[in-house]
Amino acid sequence: MNRIQIKSLATYLSLVGINDDTLSQFIDDIFNELGMSGMVKLFKIDIVPLTAGTQDYNFPADALQLVSAFYNSDQIHLADNRDLEAYSKAWRTSTGDPKVITQDEQSAREYTIFPIPSSTSDPVIPIHGEPFGEDFPDNAFTLLYSDNRQDDIPDIYIIPVALESIGREFDYPSDHTDTEFAESCHSIAGVLFKLIGV
Repeated sequence: MNRIQIKSLATYLSLVGINDDTLSQFIDDIFNELGMSGMVKLFKIDIVPLTAGTQDYNFPADALQLVSAFYNSDQIHLADNRDLEAYSKAWRTSTGDPKVITQDEQSAREYTIFPIPSSTSDPVIPIHGEPFGEDFPDNAFTLLYSDNRQDDIPDIYIIPVALESIGREFDYPSDHTDTEFAESCHSIAGVLFKLIGV
């Protein structure tokens, strides 16, 4: 299922001519909120090619919230500058295998790896698809994050997202504002979200 199909379902269930633009925005907002909450298991994993001597990188465009990071088979710690000071007084200039990822001195779309990588990742060649990542390249840096997906939305989220978006649409000041109907939609969506563990 994708967002266009969820929007079509919400339009059908609303029984009135609702604003396509605001409904699309409400659906986008709901998925952003779900992804940022960490409660929804809409995760993606990406292998990031590292370059020796480069420590600043950008998150993928669809990334919402970092869940975890890995270097080779080791989990990388998420830390702030205070934690890094405790790790090493020379943390800003030390080189080696990455142990820590931080966003303290970066924008929300960037992150920094410490120590500064001393080796470049091998190229990613997805030919075999070995189980347990045995064909991952050496010196691979991997990000696990919640994503802002447009497609491949699990069916279990379709009805609650559609109902929540209808509720927001009918709460929004317009010619079809109906707070009682909106509250009903919010309530049913809330129950369904709780049933699926959100």
